Amino acid sequence: APAHWQQDPQPRPPRLASFQIREGGGGAEVTVTRLPGNVGTLLMNVNRWRGQLGLKPVDAITGQTLTPVNVAGQRAELVDITGADQSMLVVIVKHAQMKWFFKVVGDAGVVTNQRDAYMSWVESIDFR
Repeated sequence: APAHWQQDPQPRPPRLASFQIREGGGGAEVTVTRLPGNVGTLLMNVNRWRGQLGLKPVDAITGQTLTPVNVAGQRAELVDITGADQSMLVVIVKHAQMKWFFKVVGDAGVVTNQRDAYMSWVESIDFR
């Protein structure tokens, strides 16, 4: 993880890792979660995350929200959601019958400023 991300010494289950980002007067949190098998459809998860940002559910996911990315040599999905004051990026990757969620959520400006660092970090993931 980038040096300016502060790792939480004791992440809360089911999180495997948590990081805090402080920038100016704002902040964001990065979490890593691994869940078994079927943890809901992509649309269900997107609508849950939209609700966390104070947004209404959608009937379909648009290309603006979902982008394919590569994590550890496999296809993954980047979900990008922006609310009034907060934003969220979530990369979802399937590996060994598990779904991994790499999420950053927080003040919209902080998430925007950290996007490149977040994507570099996610793209450096190696499951070996």
